[in-house]
Amino acid sequence: MTPSIDNPVLVREMRQAARLTRTPVILSTVTVIAGLLVCAIGGAASTSAPPAEVGTILYQAFFSLAFAIVAWIGPGVAALTIVGERAGQTWEPLVLTGLSPRVIAHGKLLAALSYVGLYLAALAPVGALPFLFGGVTATEVLVGFALLGVFAIIAVGFGLAVSSGAATPAMALLVTLPLAVSVSMITYFGFGTGGSFLAHELWSSIPQGMPVWLPTAYARADVNDAYLVYLLAIPFGVAFILAGFFREVTIANLSDANDDRSTGLKWWFCTAAALVTVIGSLPPLLAHGEAWLAAMLAQGAGALLSTFALLVLCSDPRAPSRRVLSSWERTRAGALRRFFGPGLARTALLLVVVTTASQLALTLVGMFAGAGSTVAGNHRIANALFGAYTTCFFGFLAGFSIFARSFPGGRLPPRAQLALALFGAVAGPLFILAIAGVTTSLIDNVYWIASLSPLFVFAIVENIGGMTSSHPALEADLIAMAGWALLGAGLGLAGYRRLEKSRRAEREASLALEARLRTEDDAASAAAPVATAGSG
Repeated sequence: MTPSIDNPVLVREMRQAARLTRTPVILSTVTVIAGLLVCAIGGAASTSAPPAEVGTILYQAFFSLAFAIVAWIGPGVAALTIVGERAGQTWEPLVLTGLSPRVIAHGKLLAALSYVGLYLAALAPVGALPFLFGGVTATEVLVGFALLGVFAIIAVGFGLAVSSGAATPAMALLVTLPLAVSVSMITYFGFGTGGSFLAHELWSSIPQGMPVWLPTAYARADVNDAYLVYLLAIPFGVAFILAGFFREVTIANLSDANDDRSTGLKWWFCTAAALVTVIGSLPPLLAHGEAWLAAMLAQGAGALLSTFALLVLCSDPRAPSRRVLSSWERTRAGALRRFFGPGLARTALLLVVVTTASQLALTLVGMFAGAGSTVAGNHRIANALFGAYTTCFFGFLAGFSIFARSFPGGRLPPRAQLALALFGAVAGPLFILAIAGVTTSLIDNVYWIASLSPLFVFAIVENIGGMTSSHPALEADLIAMAGWALLGAGLGLAGYRRLEKSRRAEREASLALEARLRTEDDAASAAAPVATAGSG
């Protein structure tokens, strides 16, 4: 079901917001403060700068302030929506209405977006001030507001995801606000100021060092292949992936523990992996001589996505619950739907298959995109080494997650166990090598220890131009790669057998309990007529 204005949760939230007398006061206060701040900046800049430059400064100041409002207020408002229902003891009545978690999540999302939209609508007249000085086009302003809407969807989605899993409103705010502020600052200065220099390299019409450069790039850059890739495909692809993840996490957290909480997240991962593969294949086609490097960055992004998805899904149930199985029987679910359902073994298999396909596609793109360039062939082979090592190591992580979950519940949750295994595998060999490297000769003799860490592949890639197929470092890397794959397969197979044994034992115990209860019911039914006859 898609979000719509007929959503009953949205209607209720809007009616409650309309009855609050503080909403107009807050909006008026924010508008007045923003207007005074922008006017003060414009007045100070007009004493020494021409009008066109003042207009640009006001444009930067206004949209920087609007971005802060969206990035800070949006998550804060959304973080109190769902957890506020639980704290106010209104969550149970909302669930008893029969609304699905998906409908509730969509209603809360639209309600929070409407609230943030009121702030943007109130600030819109202030955004017209740069037109009084010039230097800014109407397209830049409209694109700026459109991008604020995209940021609002991501910010509100993040707040809802935290709110759906938080225990108290205080905990939700303590998690949401620090993360929202820190991530927004990184985004503003890293992708804003830093991204402007990269954008200037592609389009000289974009000024360097300006924080809000993306709307300017949409309005002033030449429409070409780079425009479609770097300004349309990559930004909106990343936004779609983030918004989809927050949505599925919210729906999963709102669902009952015995419901199917895995299918949505698995479909999100498959969609996100496909997007990363398609979008990641575009920069190598534009990079020409550096195609292998652009493909390697895409491979790294795909590997990070798969690892993150495994950390999220490693707490998947060991097997579908009886409620899920009953639902599948009632709806006559097909094999594909059952495969995407709960079950850690199927989850790990799905992640490994999708990751392998994604890495293979990106590897082929990196190897053949720059085939006609002057780059040495060894550099193109680096894509194959990077993709192979990434796939093999991810296979180990997937196998370890199955093996760890096959044991009875311990003190550490599944995500903590997987995180410790990841840290130990990545950093452990490097620490051992550093400890063993007391002398230079000792390091030369035990350098192969570092090949056990996935980071060793970067050293291979850096020096691959002078290596041959029989180089010791390359052989150690290939052996480590095969070792991770075999270890992951062994752990996964052993864990799967333990899970199946545990599932069979639970099923037999359940059938035995049902048989016992049925026997007791039959005995009680047989004794009832005897007792009645005796009393007569």
